[in-house]
Amino acid sequence: MRTKINNSNGFTLVEQLIVLSVILTILFFSWHNFHSVNVNRTTQHVLNTFEQDIFYIQQHSLLHQRRLTLLFTSSNSYIIYRSSLEPPLVEREFEDHVHFNFDTRRISFNPRGTINEPKTINLSINGQTYEIIFSFGKGRYYVIET
Repeated sequence: MRTKINNSNGFTLVEQLIVLSVILTILFFSWHNFHSVNVNRTTQHVLNTFEQDIFYIQQHSLLHQRRLTLLFTSSNSYIIYRSSLEPPLVEREFEDHVHFNFDTRRISFNPRGTINEPKTINLSINGQTYEIIFSFGKGRYYVIET
């Protein structure tokens, strides 16, 4: 006597492949959206941190009536210091996909909190380029997306 095995309770290979392809499609689109949101957050973080550091330099210069300098130590890091004999007040290092491109490595602020010489810094974050422009005699700067 032979017993017949009934396999009607499982899924076929074709059904499993269809479900798997739908899941992979959903994951692909959600990863793509997550990646673009992550890039935007990184950009905002770098720009906000740089803005806060410039504001700190200006406030510290005004309060202590001392000259401060922002020195780019590499393409993705900088320090803020009073003099080369003292330890830095602030040290910043960003991720590898953040690059500061500059003509001079130093930006000096006088005791009134304004920049000594006008400067333009190019900032590249994940392939997007920004110009950070410091005007002469102004305490602020502005950012242009290029």
